Amino acid sequence: MKVDIRARVLYALAWSAAGRFGSQLISWLITILVIRILTPDDYGLIAMAAVLISFLIAVNDLGLDAVLVQKQDLSPSDREHIFGVVIAINVILFGLLTLTAPWIAGFYNEPRLTAIIGALAFQFLFHMFDTLPQSRLERDLAYKGRSIVDMVSALTGSVATITLALLDFGVWALVWGSLTTTAIRTIGLNLTSPCLVWPRWSLSA
Repeated sequence: MKVDIRARVLYALAWSAAGRFGSQLISWLITILVIRILTPDDYGLIAMAAVLISFLIAVNDLGLDAVLVQKQDLSPSDREHIFGVVIAINVILFGLLTLTAPWIAGFYNEPRLTAIIGALAFQFLFHMFDTLPQSRLERDLAYKGRSIVDMVSALTGSVATITLALLDFGVWALVWGSLTTTAIRTIGLNLTSPCLVWPRWSLSA
């Protein structure tokens, strides 16, 4: 049994490393190409928009993904309640970003950020559907499936970015590329590990 678990862990780690390396390599190669097409102004805009969004993405599940992975006696009710919380948090973050986008743009004195932040906020409507399948894959040490999804989504998003950049979409090539990556990853995770449940909301739970 110990040998079997050790082999599964090593296999999972190998796929996880391969997935991360593959996704990063694709990202680097496309960035090298796109950076020669877009302007520093385009990258500056996306960087300003990403400051708050990256932080919110890091906390958008409140660490409940760890509960889904580590809890020994995880029940269907637990998944339903966690899914409910994740949905609520992501909808709140989507609304918060959409409403505050003009103020964030004003802080940077860059009106174009309003539309960019408003568009990138849609990532949170995708993210609320990836917590359960991703956690299930991690719980089962099924990193092969997750790694393949990561590489396919990175490749698809990168192709979308460079195509739009060549079509002179400017900073929107980066915006739509990011949204494409997120959407494909969410769809891929749910196809690889379908585990959607009906959400439940309960403060006591």
